[in-house]
Amino acid sequence: MDFNRLYGKLFIDIETVASSSQFSDLSAEIQRLWSKKSSFRFKLEEPSEDYLYTRKAAIFAEFSKVVCISIGYFEMGRHLPQFKTKSFFNVDEKTLIRSFIDFLDQFRRRETNILIGHNVAEFDIPFLCRRMLCHQITLPIEFQISNKKSWQIDHIQDTLRMWKFGDYKHYTSLELLANVLQVPSSKECLSGNQIHHTYYIEGDLSKIAKYCESDVVCVSRIYSKIKQITLPNNLNIVSLTSFEGS
Repeated sequence: MDFNRLYGKLFIDIETVASSSQFSDLSAEIQRLWSKKSSFRFKLEEPSEDYLYTRKAAIFAEFSKVVCISIGYFEMGRHLPQFKTKSFFNVDEKTLIRSFIDFLDQFRRRETNILIGHNVAEFDIPFLCRRMLCHQITLPIEFQISNKKSWQIDHIQDTLRMWKFGDYKHYTSLELLANVLQVPSSKECLSGNQIHHTYYIEGDLSKIAKYCESDVVCVSRIYSKIKQITLPNNLNIVSLTSFEGS
């Protein structure tokens, strides 16, 4: 049965924000280092440092933090497969990451969990590795990927790389790929460039977690399309997350 190819796999997505709400909150040394980084990375742009920092810092693990990690997995329900989601979100990044690792340890059904995401090999996984090291957290086996060959990390499966088919100059966003493959988009309630405002101004971590979970659902549908596995139209999606607080 095709659905057997989906079981035991973890779909993952993370949300990140700049480490401070605005550039002026940073120490003088971090401001200097950010200015050096941004002048090199965004040399074709000329907005203020604060504009660049609040909109771009979240993609650099050295200047930002994880505020949510969402996962999802297929499981057989009473009669049909169902998709369960769970989010780990907290203002304390170290607590958040440790909760996520505890889940990995409990879910692991083979030597390593199979992790699937969109651009996960270039962003989510390396980002989490760096943030774990910043907190001196031992990397779980799935994240011990430094200096390994591609065939040694086949437990990380990236829908972006699958869609590239070896074309390394080609980038396709999750939103665009969802549209092309006729998968419901997760970008209706929120978008990536609103995460900073939602976190620092609105203080709404639950909203971010719900958005992150919707991304995980979207990735699972895209992965199924790429693998040509037909999901039932009435697929039951169950969130195991309590959105009461952070």
